Amino acid sequence: VESILNQTYNKFEYILVDNNSTDSTPKILKQYAEKDRRVKVLREPKQGVLYARNTGLRGARGQWVAILDVDDIALPNRLEYQVNFVKRSPGVVLVGSGHILIDEDGGYLKTYNYPNNHETLLKYLENHRSIFAHSSAFYHRQTVLKINGYRFPHAEDYDLWLRLSLEGKIACIEEPLIKLRRSISSRSYNINQEHYILHVLVALVCHLRRRWRLSDPYSIDEEKWNNFLRWTKMRMEGLGVFQKGIAKRELSRIKHSKENK
Repeated sequence: VESILNQTYNKFEYILVDNNSTDSTPKILKQYAEKDRRVKVLREPKQGVLYARNTGLRGARGQWVAILDVDDIALPNRLEYQVNFVKRSPGVVLVGSGHILIDEDGGYLKTYNYPNNHETLLKYLENHRSIFAHSSAFYHRQTVLKINGYRFPHAEDYDLWLRLSLEGKIACIEEPLIKLRRSISSRSYNINQEHYILHVLVALVCHLRRRWRLSDPYSIDEEKWNNFLRWTKMRMEGLGVFQKGIAKRELSRIKHSKENK
């Protein structure tokens, strides 16, 4: 929160979404709202990051939305860099940035940089190679609302980036503008990996069908979508895809465990 309130660019509204917390979060957020008029607190009763993100998106009034997920930190010039970038980059609907990976105590781990042009970023997405973190995303709000925001859980940002890539250009500022916290207690390590792997694949299938001007399975109807998910899951189980993906994530978990340092 402090990393946003102390940005060098200060003409913004700051929306904090309380995702039905049961601890002291509401009290803390209320204190921030009372101290700073830019702060707007929204409460999303449905548990889950998908609902929280769409609540924040619908509640925003600005032309552009900058994302910062819980526990991550925006560097002081983050908003200034991204606002200036989109001003001089017509046609861009999404821009991310490099990031500095930190551990749960804030210690430096590694710096990540990514390609900066649309064509290469799209190629990375379609080959499921890593691009910028969700916390560095800065996107055009009306464009995201036009395509109905975040859709299904577990791979919601990946699916959104693919859909935005067909609406305009995506880009990346190579310089790190956020610190991304990585700990074995974080959401990225504790989401259901089987569901994540499944939704990554179906997001890509939906994207390729849109590119080929075919129907998007998600937009047909709920029953057919669920049948499509079940059929895809059966095929992936038969190929051993889930076991390989879960093993890879477990190795990453061990690598970043404090006990392993």
